[in-house]
Amino acid sequence: MTRFIIIASATALLFTTASCYRLTPTDGGAPTVGRELVLELSERGAIELAPQLGVQLQSVTGRVADFRDDAYQMAVTQTNSRGGVETLWRGEQASVPRAYVVRVAERRLDRRRTWIVAGISAVGVAIAGSAFGGSGFGPLFGGRGGGTRQ
Repeated sequence: MTRFIIIASATALLFTTASCYRLTPTDGGAPTVGRELVLELSERGAIELAPQLGVQLQSVTGRVADFRDDAYQMAVTQTNSRGGVETLWRGEQASVPRAYVVRVAERRLDRRRTWIVAGISAVGVAIAGSAFGGSGFGPLFGGRGGGTRQ
């Protein structure tokens, strides 16, 4: 049971720290290949890109594979619909014409928020470990720490 708690807590920590990103509007210049961008689509863009990326799209997230004056070539990692549905992708290539994009933001790791969430999660893991037998976390909270239960 204790191993399960530790694994579940570590998994929760991984997911919480992985989600500490912020969107920063770009300056409008040519994006660097490899940058992770979120492209917010116009109504027309959502309609035109539906056969390629899905219906009622609000935004496309991915890494810039190439950039031309008229289109972003993206390795898509996620799409969001206007209804709030998020769909994960595996880097499939898609061309998004600039005329269909109303806003561009760069997805960046927010280091400060990541450290705060990681710290809070670590304390939560320690408390959970202490509450469920103290395995591995006992010395932090006066338990017997480490070892096996008998």
